[in-house]
Amino acid sequence: MYLKLNKNDIEIKKIDNFRKKILNLFEATKEKGILYTETIKVNTFFEKDKINILILNEQNQIVEIYKNVEKNKIVKTNRDHKKTSILKLPSNTSKKIKVGSILVFKDEDIV
Repeated sequence: MYLKLNKNDIEIKKIDNFRKKILNLFEATKEKGILYTETIKVNTFFEKDKINILILNEQNQIVEIYKNVEKNKIVKTNRDHKKTSILKLPSNTSKKIKVGSILVFKDEDIV
């Protein structure tokens, strides 16, 4: 899955179940983003650099932004977990994003 931001395609890894969360627990956000669906919190325990965290509603609209989050932090929202996704991105990729923007994800098969 890909996300087009600032004229660049960013690879996004989708984590949509508990098994994938456990298997990807130690994966850091380096060159790609990680999208957690149906969740209300994420951590930055294994990140090497600061990252940006975007809280999305069910229409993939940004409702909260946390920029330059340092490692060893937990970010949590008070929204309904069934309707909330959280996107972790490298800090240099989302400078022009603001609350209210709608993100459009592309599947791998779409060119």
